[in-house]
Amino acid sequence: MYPTHHFKDKFILFLKIFFPILVYQFANYSASFVDTTMTGQYNTIDLAGVSVATSLWNPFFTFLTGIVSALVPIVGHHLGRGKKEEVASDFYQFLYLSLGLSIFLFILVFIAAPLVLNNMGLEVAVANIAVRYLWFLAIGIIPLLLFSVIRSLLDALGLTRLSMYLMLLLLPLNSGFNYLLIYGAFGFPELGGAGAGLGTSMAYWALLGISILVL
Repeated sequence: MYPTHHFKDKFILFLKIFFPILVYQFANYSASFVDTTMTGQYNTIDLAGVSVATSLWNPFFTFLTGIVSALVPIVGHHLGRGKKEEVASDFYQFLYLSLGLSIFLFILVFIAAPLVLNNMGLEVAVANIAVRYLWFLAIGIIPLLLFSVIRSLLDALGLTRLSMYLMLLLLPLNSGFNYLLIYGAFGFPELGGAGAGLGTSMAYWALLGISILVL
């Protein structure tokens, strides 16, 4: 797709692909950082609940996004063989897969989160905040995984800079929605730490909408 003939050209091309992916990965985990930072400015009890919840969330988040990232080598294999017509089929299959995984995790969060958090010896207030945060965050599982599939397709096509720009939008979107819902600004309900989960979910939905328009 991008033929090179000298080591210098190959290295420059590698850097052009590598740095956007690196920035993307940092931005990918920014939601948890933004949630805990903004909640910490609100209340220490809410901060404790959100911190515990994000610790439980991140392993599942990494696992599921890692699965859908398998689209990258698959699409690359098709393009390398000159079978471009097979890319669309696998892309749609991964969309179906992401929907199935997101529904599974959505149900798991709503059933297992209270059972786990209420048996960890946490204060009742902290456990309640953590459960509500995860419940609100579960609303954003579907757009998160669908966006991950779109991002994987863009990466496989060599458009890593575009996927980086899209992911960087998560920072202002997440911060804005969090501000409205954590502190109850401009007439929005003041949800505290749980509002960070809803704000992150709303940011994921907005990001998915933007990425579909771009795609």
